[in-house]
Amino acid sequence: MGKNEQLFYNKLEDIFIGVEKVISIETFPYYHNILIQKLEEKNYQNKIILINTIMGNEVRRVKMNVNKEMTTGIQAELSNDGKEIDLINLEYMINSYNINNGALKIDCEGCEYDSILSSNDTTLNHFEYIMLEYH
Repeated sequence: MGKNEQLFYNKLEDIFIGVEKVISIETFPYYHNILIQKLEEKNYQNKIILINTIMGNEVRRVKMNVNKEMTTGIQAELSNDGKEIDLINLEYMINSYNINNGALKIDCEGCEYDSILSSNDTTLNHFEYIMLEYH
């Protein structure tokens, strides 16, 4: 989670070493579209599942302010108007993509707390490794 477009400019091939599948979540539509283009350029669209969603502590449909998405290091801001997007939690992601013995890398500009602290042990035990940058 929290993939940055820089990853796709440099070290994309390194992701696939010993990995069955990669699920990447990008909240902001602008960066999500750039990542889709990079996947297509490198012919990796079938190797990485790219999801445009927000991570959090629940599952629901929300509206997100996209006016600030060009600023780096910002957290998704919910609003009464804006782009509709799904808010999901780790349990939903695990069940939707059948994740077992996974590695979770999380750097999502503030969603780390809600995502991890709201997850129970059963959910977290689906990951062998958890790498976390927190803000």
